[in-house]
Amino acid sequence: QDDCYSDKPYYKGLIVDNATELQSLDIDTVMQEAKKLAVAKSRGDTVDIDVPSPREWGKIGKRLRRCVVSLRDLPLHTVWTAWRGEYTDEATDITRYFPKLSGFMKSEFSGYFDIVGYLQKENKKGGGKDTPYVTMQISGTKRVKAKWCNKPDEVPGILEMPTMPMIWEFVQKSKIQTG
Repeated sequence: QDDCYSDKPYYKGLIVDNATELQSLDIDTVMQEAKKLAVAKSRGDTVDIDVPSPREWGKIGKRLRRCVVSLRDLPLHTVWTAWRGEYTDEATDITRYFPKLSGFMKSEFSGYFDIVGYLQKENKKGGGKDTPYVTMQISGTKRVKAKWCNKPDEVPGILEMPTMPMIWEFVQKSKIQTG
């Protein structure tokens, strides 16, 4: 505990895997609390724990924001993952991808971070077998929610077969505060 406040903390990073699951767990907690409150006020039949009201959605969003900001502001690097959400606009037939979060958090979430990437994995055939091929898009488009604040020119918009050491090397070259 005291280590993170020392001059040379031991832990340099924290990975939260994943925000979508965290929000889902919190939905359950918030709905159980709402049901208990309704029962205490003799209105237990007015709350269905599987159907959050706008009030509960507001609580869930506020609590996730608090969690993200608290962890982001620690004296170490934070990496968050989230499931992929998607929406297809019927008028344009364009599918958009974003973090799979509820309410405003699906658009707000990426605003809390300097680097937001969209990771994709596909299998490519070669030599008679499938080989995994991974890319991480870090330049936003109309379809993909992604960004890299102060991205160095040598960092491409799509990283091929990214690794944490590769990303760290690029981060070191950028103007992001690295503690």
